[in-house]
Amino acid sequence: KTTDFSIGEYSGVIKVNKRLDFERKNAYQLTIQAEDSGAPVRYDTASVSIYIEDVNDSTPIFFHSPYTAYVVENGEELPRYVTSLKARDADSPPHNVVEYSIKKPVGNTFSINKTTGDVFLHSALNRETDPYYKLEVVAKDIGNPRLSSTGTLSVLVEDENDNAPVFSQTQYSLSLLENSEPGTLLARLTATDSDIGMNGEIRYSLKGEDAEAFNIDETTGDLTSRRSLDREQKESYEFIAVAEDKGDDVKLSNSARVTVRISDVND
Repeated sequence: KTTDFSIGEYSGVIKVNKRLDFERKNAYQLTIQAEDSGAPVRYDTASVSIYIEDVNDSTPIFFHSPYTAYVVENGEELPRYVTSLKARDADSPPHNVVEYSIKKPVGNTFSINKTTGDVFLHSALNRETDPYYKLEVVAKDIGNPRLSSTGTLSVLVEDENDNAPVFSQTQYSLSLLENSEPGTLLARLTATDSDIGMNGEIRYSLKGEDAEAFNIDETTGDLTSRRSLDREQKESYEFIAVAEDKGDDVKLSNSARVTVRISDVND
């Protein structure tokens, strides 16, 4: 029994009752019965096979759009594989053959293999300049007419420790009253790092013979006196402040020169 077809009771003409869909059902096997009006009724049956021909009426659909991929900035191996995009077309061959493209390419930075959907990177990326790319990708079949759909691929650029900390000044000139209490705050030395995560976290330290008279908080950069200083014994101190990041594979650092002059009090 099927409601997709009907037959003329007297003409024997088989007609289509509704729109047929190849993707839903592509073949029918009908049993036709012919009988007379005698008594007893005499009848016979025949088998009719109906095959539905496909037309290009299904649009390619991306499996998992929107897609997300991660790429480490810089990198020397180019072109570099990023990810694969796949689309499905419910039509039958050759209508279901899909070709891939990028709708608005970002220069020559990315490409997609039109047959496989593999995405490749062709130039080194800089996370500090462009941390994120959003590509609109197209899947188009080769039927007639050609049908297409779009998907999105978000490429997130992961950080590499390629930026050293930078002090707000390359040289600091500070003053401290002699006989000040140990732990007196002179200044907060600050540095910034364009990287993120551990690559952008900074640890402060001091170097130089005169540095032993001072402390620096390794987290905040607060510079304090270690002990009470006497101008009559030493008028000025010079040392180096160091800012070093906490990168895993490589640690980058920068420095600033610090001069502390001891101001006289009437002692």
